[in-house]
Amino acid sequence: MLSSTSSEFDLTWRQQAACISAEEPPTSWFPSDGFDPATLRAIEICDKCPVFVECIDEGERLQEWHTIRGGISGSERRKLASSLHD
Repeated sequence: MLSSTSSEFDLTWRQQAACISAEEPPTSWFPSDGFDPATLRAIEICDKCPVFVECIDEGERLQEWHTIRGGISGSERRKLASSLHD
């Protein structure tokens, strides 16, 4: 997402992210092997987040396929990105 006033990426949306105030450890958004209970709670937090679309967009832009973003795993986002670009 580009700011209209500069060529830098506008990341102010992050201040509204539900994960910022969540009590889950940051590792919950970085599943290593399947979805454990902490990761499932992270997905629930993302599902209620007002900026989940921006988060998904950033994950695609940065090609962060190892994280949960916007309540979607990296493999799910990769499939979604592929289908949107076909």
